[in-house]
Amino acid sequence: MQTNSRPEPTVFVIFGAAGDLSWRKLIPALYSLYVDGWLPEKFRIIGTGHRQMEEEAFRSHLKTGADKYARRTLTEEDWSRFATHLSFMTADLEKPEVFGELARKLADQDREWGARANHIFYLSLPPTMIEPVARELARVRLNQDRKRSRIVVEKPFAVTWNHPGN
Repeated sequence: MQTNSRPEPTVFVIFGAAGDLSWRKLIPALYSLYVDGWLPEKFRIIGTGHRQMEEEAFRSHLKTGADKYARRTLTEEDWSRFATHLSFMTADLEKPEVFGELARKLADQDREWGARANHIFYLSLPPTMIEPVARELARVRLNQDRKRSRIVVEKPFAVTWNHPGN
């Protein structure tokens, strides 16, 4: 019996995608995984940011980071194919309607692919935005499918434990 080593269709949603973390780490890593054949055949990366940005400007910005920081050498051919999977969504994360729009985009992507995609929500945001964004993802039910949805938080948190013995 042969197993399929390629992951199922996946959409990565990067909140704060125009920032330094995406430029230096996330996109270079995803580009390298793409070139090495480790990303799903069907994948999309939706970047969000609070500033208006044209999709080509977003891709160009990320290309310079991938060229500088990716483990794999950037070639025009590979980048051109990879970049078709990148899109940008201007998003004021304090407006609830943004999350409804995101839910529609993800549902549309599932319909286009004819499959339920995995959703990875990467929160590359200030710590004060983590809870509101997680709450809004829950409100539009994007965190409900525990087998297919993950929220990744980039920031470290200090935790205070109230242990009964303290």
